[in-house]
Amino acid sequence: MGVFVCKGCKRSSTNYGTRGTLLKEKCKGMCSTCYNKTLDLPLVTCIKCGAVTINAGYHHCSICYDNHIRVRKECVQCGDVKRIIRQGKCGSCRTMERSKEVYTHYCNGEIMCQCCGEKEIDMLTLDHINNDGARHRKFNPKTGKNLVGYVLRNNFPDGYQVLCMNCNFSKGKPRNKGRCIHKIHA
Repeated sequence: MGVFVCKGCKRSSTNYGTRGTLLKEKCKGMCSTCYNKTLDLPLVTCIKCGAVTINAGYHHCSICYDNHIRVRKECVQCGDVKRIIRQGKCGSCRTMERSKEVYTHYCNGEIMCQCCGEKEIDMLTLDHINNDGARHRKFNPKTGKNLVGYVLRNNFPDGYQVLCMNCNFSKGKPRNKGRCIHKIHA
C-alpha cells in the first residue's frame, strides 16, 4: 500500500481508500479530507455547537455526533454502561431473557441439561433431538447463529431439547453416533 503527501495539508496519507480506489489519482493528490473541502458539497450548521460542517446526512458535526447521539447508558439489569440500550436493557441481557424463556419451555419449568442435569444457564444450549441441525441450517440459513430467535418466532416447534455444551458436542462426535457420552457409559 503506497503512501503520498497531501498537497493540501502536507500530511502523509495512504494511497488507497476504503473500497480500494486510488486516492492520489481520484483526489488530485490530496487526502480525502482536503479533497472533500474543495467540492461543492452542501454545508450544514451543527445544531449543538454551531460549527459549519459538510452535510453527511446528520445535522451534527462529528464531535457532537459522538458526544450526543452515541450516548452510553447504564443497563438496568446488569449495570454495564453500553452504547445501545433498548427498554432499559443491553443486548446481552435481552438475549439472556429470550434464552431463559425458550429453555423454560423445553425444560418444562426447571432449566437444566436434559442429559446430565447441569443448571448453569451459560453452559446450556438448544439441541436438535434428531441430530438434523445441519439439514435445518441448510434449508433455514438465517437460523445458524440464532436458534433461540428462530424457536421464538415459530412458536416453540417440536424437535428441540436443552443440553449443556459438553453433552451437545459429545452427541455430535461421529464415533458416538448421535448419543451423549453419558448415555453410552451408563
